[in-house]
Amino acid sequence: MKNKPKLKHKNLGFNLIWIFVLLVGYWGYKNVTSSVFLKNKDKINVVFFGNTTRYYSIDPKGLDYFLSFPADARMLVPGGYGQYRAGAVNKLAMLEKKPDLIRKTFSWATSSMVDLYFYPLEGTIFYKQSEDTEFSPTFYEIFLNPGNANLVDRFFVLGSLVGKSKNSYKGIKIGNDFNQEEFTKDNMGIFYKRSYRNSQINVQIEYSKSYRTGQLISDILDGEGIRVVDLTSKGEDSDEPCEIITSKDNLGTEVAQGIKNFFGCRTKVGEVTVSDIILKLGKVERDWAIE
Repeated sequence: MKNKPKLKHKNLGFNLIWIFVLLVGYWGYKNVTSSVFLKNKDKINVVFFGNTTRYYSIDPKGLDYFLSFPADARMLVPGGYGQYRAGAVNKLAMLEKKPDLIRKTFSWATSSMVDLYFYPLEGTIFYKQSEDTEFSPTFYEIFLNPGNANLVDRFFVLGSLVGKSKNSYKGIKIGNDFNQEEFTKDNMGIFYKRSYRNSQINVQIEYSKSYRTGQLISDILDGEGIRVVDLTSKGEDSDEPCEIITSKDNLGTEVAQGIKNFFGCRTKVGEVTVSDIILKLGKVERDWAIE
C-alpha cells in the first residue's frame, strides 16, 4: 500500500516527459515542413526592415541581388492605406496590428513575392538613412526581431547572409525618388523563379471592381515568372477567400502551390478554358487594394 503513491508519481512524471517530447517533436516537424528554404525554391526573397530597409534575393544556383530602400522613399501600402515613407511602414503595421503590411509593401515595390520579413519589435519611425547601417543583418535581427520566419529558416538566413560582402550581390540602387513603375519596367525578370517560368503554366485573374489591384497581383506573378494571360472583371465584391481553380493535374504543381501559399488561397478542381489556372481574388482584392 505504501508503494502505490510513489508508483503513481513515477507514472505521472513519465507521462509528462512523453508529452513534452511529443510537443517538441511536433514543433520541430512543423518548423521543418513549413520552412521556406527546405522547399528548394529557385529564389528566396528576404526583407529586413530598418532605417534602411534591405531586400535580399537569394539564388542558390545563380546570382543574388541586393536592394536597399532609404527611409524617405515613397511607398504605396496595399490594403487601401495610400502612400507612406518607407521608414514609416513599420509604425503603420504596428498601429494596425498587421505586420504583414511589410511583406505586401515590398512585394508591391519589387513586383516579387517576399518570402520572409523581419522588423523591429518597437513601432519605430525612421526618418533618414543611417550611415551606420550594416550591410549584412545582425544576429539580433535574425533571431530576436519578430517576423514570419520560423527557427529553421532563421538559421538558414544566418548561413546565407551573415558575413557576405556587397561584392557577393548584384546591387540595385534605390533613391528617395523611387518610382515603382519605372523600377518594374527596368528590372522585370530579375526575380524570376526558373521553375515557374519553365512550367509554362499560365493564369487568368478574376477581380471584382479594381483593375489596378488586379494589375498589381498580375505584376507580382509576372515578376515571379508566372505568365498572366487575362484580367477579367466579375463585378461582384466577395468576403470569400481567394480561390485557385485548375485541373487535377495542375493542382499540386509548384505554381499553384506557390500562389496558394503566398496569397492564402484555397484550391478547387474545376474546368478552365482561357488559362491553366483561374485565380479568383475574393477578399484578397481588398487586402491588396491600392485605391
